[in-house]
Amino acid sequence: MSLISFLTSAVGGTLLGGVVQMLGTGVAELREWSASKRRIAELQALKEKQIAIGELEAFTKAQSGTLASQYQPPPAAPMGMHWLFTVVECLTRSIRPLMAVGACVYIWTRPPEMLGELQAEILVASFSCIYFWLGIRHQAAVARKK
Repeated sequence: MSLISFLTSAVGGTLLGGVVQMLGTGVAELREWSASKRRIAELQALKEKQIAIGELEAFTKAQSGTLASQYQPPPAAPMGMHWLFTVVECLTRSIRPLMAVGACVYIWTRPPEMLGELQAEILVASFSCIYFWLGIRHQAAVARKK
């Protein structure tokens, strides 16, 4: 019996139909699996987007306190009030730079035996302190331009 005659017979058709049905089921399962993977990837991307938006909002909120003061004393206010406001504003604006400089001075005045072991960490900490100060100032300048 040849292959063509077997496939056209009742037994061959039944077997071939079963194989085709199994292949169709397998393809449908692969299609569903692919769609499921795509939905999972979309959900993860949406979740990451929401996290990034939350981080940006938190960063923006944290930066809102570093902007220039909008307080203007009334024109009829006594000179002492203007002077007090000027001193407080000066102290407020100098805290971050003084913290950065103080941290760098503290780190770089450690004993030599401590500096030798922690050279990379000291460099990173100094860079972080200076970037903290300069980055905040840059962020405030960018925010003022908007």
